[in-house]
Amino acid sequence: EIGTHYGPYPDERIRAILAEGNLYTRLIERGLRCSRLDAHPPHYLAELESGKRLRTAMQHAAYVAGIPLPSLEALQACHALSADFLGDGWRRVLNLPDVPVHTPQEAGALLAELARQHDFSLFSTWITDEIGHHRDLERGIAFLERFDAVLAGLLAVWDDSEGVIVITSDHGNLEDISQRKHTENPVPTVIIGEARHQIAPHINALTDL
Repeated sequence: EIGTHYGPYPDERIRAILAEGNLYTRLIERGLRCSRLDAHPPHYLAELESGKRLRTAMQHAAYVAGIPLPSLEALQACHALSADFLGDGWRRVLNLPDVPVHTPQEAGALLAELARQHDFSLFSTWITDEIGHHRDLERGIAFLERFDAVLAGLLAVWDDSEGVIVITSDHGNLEDISQRKHTENPVPTVIIGEARHQIAPHINALTDL
């Protein structure tokens, strides 16, 4: 047990802990289907494969469990979403014109559709972290408004009986742009679904999830 916020790149101690067992491996051992729904650009995946770029803790956990990170092809086939939810950043920043661009409502509905195909799905976005480090209030507000619209699109097609949606973070920083570092503020966790009342009382830290 490390006992502190550490990351994002796991050292030998944390890699050993993840290899012993992590969320993905435990679910797979129970016969459940797991997936990642956040696509990664070709150059990023190539750097991971070559060792030029290190995997984050959650990426390494998926790697240990044999769960691939979605690729450009998955994004193009609408089998994953980009970290910005809509795909416009891949066109604008990465110059990939063949990437589909969704409305927030479409992105939310697609997220629900993809989640239904597995017992556990994880979607991770790094954009709020980047915005916080750059202390960009205007961009932060715009992205949170985008997230709200995507969530509305998801909930419009999601039935509480289908499963549980958990929204959380491993640290704060976007809520306090007076500085560039991660904060130690309590992180809210939103739980949506019929089982929320049974789950919520047991969550006091990220390790409880």
